Amino acid sequence: MTVLPITSPLRAWAERRNILIGARAIAPGDEAKLWPEEARRLGSSLLDRLRASGAARGLARDLLSSLLAPPCAILADADRVPLWPPGFVGSLAHDETHALAAVARETDVAALGVDLEPARRLEPEMTALVATPAERARYDDELLGGVTLFVIKEAVFKALFPADRRFLEFRDVEVDLEAGIARARYGARCAFFWESGVKIYALATRES
Repeated sequence: MTVLPITSPLRAWAERRNILIGARAIAPGDEAKLWPEEARRLGSSLLDRLRASGAARGLARDLLSSLLAPPCAILADADRVPLWPPGFVGSLAHDETHALAAVARETDVAALGVDLEPARRLEPEMTALVATPAERARYDDELLGGVTLFVIKEAVFKALFPADRRFLEFRDVEVDLEAGIARARYGARCAFFWESGVKIYALATRES
């Protein structure tokens, strides 16, 4: 397992909240990290998807073991929400090359979400779908044209959806980068931290 560097500000932010977070490159053979139940659920998925899913779930199991959680299959419900061992919460994500996972005890964190994307420019029409009017007024074109808000909001969606089961559009969430707070239109709130480099990583935790 390759975790985010110990000096990573994102990892430090997570550890202050008793969250374990890790990232690793997806490699040939990661499909074998899927437990039989997980592989059956994925069925005839393409090899790339099986590898990414195996990498993310294997990473999550490694992190859970550090919290003394029992080894288990990480299945998903009808809404594709991962099912965690009793007493634990977590989130999974991957892009084409890397997997990301975060876990915590329910006694420390109500819910969390993670996401990652390569640092890149969004298509102009996508920018219009992601940013709210307030965000377009607050942030410059450089930030609005990249994936930062996209990644943060994806992490927020993952933190909010398991409990609320509300499907949100990007503009249903308002992001305050300076405060590290994101608010959903219906009132739920998440704290978040993001880190940029070759990839953009985001971790969100439900606050209310």
